[in-house]
Amino acid sequence: MQTTYASAARAGASTSNAPPLATQQMTGAQPSFAGACFKCQLPGHRANECPSVKCYNCGQQGHMSLSCPAKAAKEEPSCCVCGTRGVTFRQCSKCKEFRSYLGNLNQGGKAT
Repeated sequence: MQTTYASAARAGASTSNAPPLATQQMTGAQPSFAGACFKCQLPGHRANECPSVKCYNCGQQGHMSLSCPAKAAKEEPSCCVCGTRGVTFRQCSKCKEFRSYLGNLNQGGKAT
């Protein structure tokens, strides 16, 4: 019986003539990174280890946007349709009828 590609694949046999990939084991401390950081352009570290952290929210250095003090001081939310402060569009009582209208359109209803 002759072995075909399909029967070899079903049997779990390797159909490639290439040797198996060698696995590398990590031993000891890793050498320092020789390339430049994408954030500060300085050599010796990667971007995730960068000591020059810059906030994407306010642009200041020393903190990340997740812990930005300026983010906490932002104004309260407001409805994007009518501008009512303190509520989003989904919570706005003034826009309830409009939300219903949009929901009907999304469900395949016709605009009246």
